[in-house]
Parts: sequence; structure tokens; C-alpha cells
Amino acid sequence: MRIIAVASLKGGAGKTAVSIFLSQLLSQRGPVLAVDLDHNNNLTDYFLRSVEIGKIESANVYHAISGTRLIPDCLHTLCDTDDDSKSSRISVLPATPDLAKAGLDLARDPGAILRFAKELRRLDFTAIVIDTPPALCFELSCALYAAQMILSPVSLSRWTVQGFSLLRDEVSKVSRTTGKAPRLMCLPVQVSLAQEKRLRTSNLSGVCSFTETTIKKNAAIKSACDSGKPLKPGSGSYAEFRSLAQELV
Repeated sequence: MRIIAVASLKGGAGKTAVSIFLSQLLSQRGPVLAVDLDHNNNLTDYFLRSVEIGKIESANVYHAISGTRLIPDCLHTLCDTDDDSKSSRISVLPATPDLAKAGLDLARDPGAILRFAKELRRLDFTAIVIDTPPALCFELSCALYAAQMILSPVSLSRWTVQGFSLLRDEVSKVSRTTGKAPRLMCLPVQVSLAQEKRLRTSNLSGVCSFTETTIKKNAAIKSACDSGKPLKPGSGSYAEFRSLAQELV
């Protein structure tokens, strides 16, 4: 099983879209768990917008991290939500906006992060994809400690190198604590062909490894996220995410 955390300290980098569509393409290979650790809960809204809020509030990632409920009891499977158009092989561990406040409470439990990581690794999925908040916080730490790979969407921005350096420092802390080093990779996103070439030869190339796949700028991605629909098979963006899924697993 591959556990992939999609992380960026820069808002608007496209990490939630990457988490969503990577989950969908990975689900063609077997069951996938999509974990929402961002209190903006956009991944949850995409996959579970037909589910009653009360059901999500009663079983979500906060309960799993706090240990008040087992992770399997907090999962929502798409085939059980009357919306199996996205994939019946995706389960979701959802978030609510209250996760931001809950993180402050959970941070007082020193064992919560490692306990959550251990329980995630016991699950039986082909892959687990974790969407994270764009900030150095408890929820991001939960993802970094659980993941075998950190996938960081990057674009041609003046803040790209600085944000990535901070993320790399956090990953180094995880390695020192656990003795294991998650693989850290940069994924070029929202770029034209010319911008991709500049990005791959920028200062960032000296501090990280790039994926072979690039997710190019395409309005279809935002449209699919906003509408809650999957990418159309045969489209350019669909082919890019399929290539990414093949590369990572």
C-alpha cells in the first residue's frame, strides 16, 4: 500500500485538485482512501456533497485522530452515497471546518500523531491519498508522519522555493524522529510548456526531485472541481493524472 500526502505551504497551489483526481485515477488499480486533513474540507465537499452534513459531522477525521472512533467507522464509501459516478472504489475520511479548532485540542495529545499514522498503515487499500492544509500545523504533521511519499505541487512563483524549503525542513524533522525518510517530490502544476522548462531548471531543481509528469494549466480541472464531476476520459488533464498515477504506484 502506498500512502501519499499532497502538501504545499502555498495556498492556491492546486493540492486539493491533485488529491482528488489522483485518487480517482489510482482507484482504477484498486480501492483508494482519500483523507481530508484540511479544515477547508474541499476534498470532502467534492466527494461527499450528496451526503447529509450530520452524517459527516458524526464520523470524520477528527474522531479518527482523537481515537474516539476507529478509522473504519469514520469512512464514507462512494457506492454508499448515491453518487458512484466518481468511483465506487474510493472511500473518504472526511473533514469539517471544526477541524481547525479540533487541531488545537488534539495537539495536546503527544501520541495522537503517531497513533493515527500507525492506524492508517493497518488499513487495506491500494493507496491512501492525504490532502493537507497550506500551513505548518498539527494536521500537516499527521500527514507527514503517516506518508511514505510527499507530493508537493509547485508552480513558477517567487515563493515556490521558500515554501518548499520550509516543507522540506518539516519532512527532515519526521525523518529524525522516526528514522524513516518519506520520499519528497515536486509536481509541476498550472504551468505552460515554457513555464515548465523554467521551473525544472530553476533553483528548485537543486533541492528536490521532480515527477516526470506535469499537470498543465487547464480550465477543465477547476470546472470539474466546482461541479463535483470527474475529469473526462480522453481529455488532456485526464491523461496527465493517469500518467501521474502510473508513475507514483
